[in-house]
Amino acid sequence: GWGQNRGFEQANTNSWTRDGTGTTAASTTVKRTGSYAGSHTVNSTSNQRWRNSGNSVVVAPSGRVHVILWVNPDSSGNQSGAGIFDETSSTASGGTGGVRTASTWTRLTHTLQNTATTNRTYTPYVNSRKNVTGDSQFNNYVDDVVIYSSSSSTTDVTDPVAPYRDWE
Repeated sequence: GWGQNRGFEQANTNSWTRDGTGTTAASTTVKRTGSYAGSHTVNSTSNQRWRNSGNSVVVAPSGRVHVILWVNPDSSGNQSGAGIFDETSSTASGGTGGVRTASTWTRLTHTLQNTATTNRTYTPYVNSRKNVTGDSQFNNYVDDVVIYSSSSSTTDVTDPVAPYRDWE
């Protein structure tokens, strides 16, 4: 199954939940597709998770869930990663991010297999962490977030389509 492409085209972040510090907003300044992207302002050197709690897929035992999202930090050297949150057990997978380049949209992915004996509900998240000495904070822009289930062990969708407006 597919979770809908949760761009930020309703000009808000109502379906997103912050697990950590920082601020969030919809941005018209920096976006990959459509009119808006999400902006996660981070001022911490610890991992700051921002999850799309309104965008979930249910995965059967042994099934796989995939997340694709795009990030664009406003300063180089800070870290971003894609992850999957298990809403059933309240555990996170992935999210460990590499150093990202400023003003460049980077496609991030994460895949997880449901090893439980029951169905699980999963949501996507982006993890951000300030990693540059001297930066008091940075903005991590996020857009075109997709979550879906598949029997494939690899992410098999290459480029999410532009978001549409009838989902929130």
